[in-house]
Amino acid sequence: MRRWKGTLLCLALLLSLTACGGKGEGEGGSLLGQAAGMDEEKTLLTVDGREVALWQCLYWLDRACGGLEEQYAQAGKTLDWSAAVEEGVSLKDYVKEQALGDAALYATVDNWAQLYGVELGEEQTQQIQQQWALQSQQAGGEEAWLAQLAAQGLDQSRWEALEQTGQRYALLYDAFCAGQGDLAAAEGAVEAYADQKGYVTVQAVRLPEGEDPQAAQEKAAALFSQLNGAQDLAAAFQAVAAQGESLGTLTVSPEEGTLPQAVAEAVAQLEPGQYSGVIEAEGAYWLMMRLSTDLTVPRAAYFDDMLTQAAQSAPVETEPEWADVDPEAFSTALQALRQEEA
Repeated sequence: MRRWKGTLLCLALLLSLTACGGKGEGEGGSLLGQAAGMDEEKTLLTVDGREVALWQCLYWLDRACGGLEEQYAQAGKTLDWSAAVEEGVSLKDYVKEQALGDAALYATVDNWAQLYGVELGEEQTQQIQQQWALQSQQAGGEEAWLAQLAAQGLDQSRWEALEQTGQRYALLYDAFCAGQGDLAAAEGAVEAYADQKGYVTVQAVRLPEGEDPQAAQEKAAALFSQLNGAQDLAAAFQAVAAQGESLGTLTVSPEEGTLPQAVAEAVAQLEPGQYSGVIEAEGAYWLMMRLSTDLTVPRAAYFDDMLTQAAQSAPVETEPEWADVDPEAFSTALQALRQEEA
């Protein structure tokens, strides 16, 4: 099966981006088709019987290329598209796989919606219309918004198609959370997933070292002493949090890297209701209290994993034209076209 390292869905937002639609090669199509020099309306991908047009794959390829280029620019490094990510896989291969993976995820959402009888209603239609009005207002008018979309290779119909998939995703997730029909998770599955991934819910207090690390350390020690012997530990921790930099209540897993490694390791040793000692990490002192795990975050991650696995295991056919797409040349041509249009 194709190796995909696709981004997990942010389906409900997608639409701060994006048109001139249009068919045909070169000058007849949107910027995406012009940059690739291909018929962007042609079916490029078939995911479990659902056809995906080339423009959708080019749209995701543009985002994958842009993200990679931004990472290298921020790191002050020169992007070598031929560099190997792993044996036999170059950066060019990687972004193309990312694009196909994201396109397949969207197609899988639409396939699931059909399979599980999820249909958009008046509420979802109104939300899409409201989002369109909001984006137009923020852009300075509908004409300006359409111009922003055009720079991304989308027109209103393409934008709406992506929004509709986002709405279907939200409905599917609601049905999953409600335990409806075949979408319901097996009893205890989410809890087991949370445990497997190491999810914990914590209250976090951070005291930056600042210009006087010694004073920060002493303050952290003093706050820690307030917790010892407290009759109401939850209230005591809230009082401590008010004297430091409270990060509130977080539900995190080690894979996310939200907490410094030393902090995450210390929290993993706690039982719900226990608090840590003073932990020094990343230029700060930390105090942590572990709570009972809130399953909201791992439940969403579990659902996304189900969806991703379905996309990765779905029967997929790719047209041979995709082999002719060179990400570096495509991205360079697309940037030049955007400059011409600006």
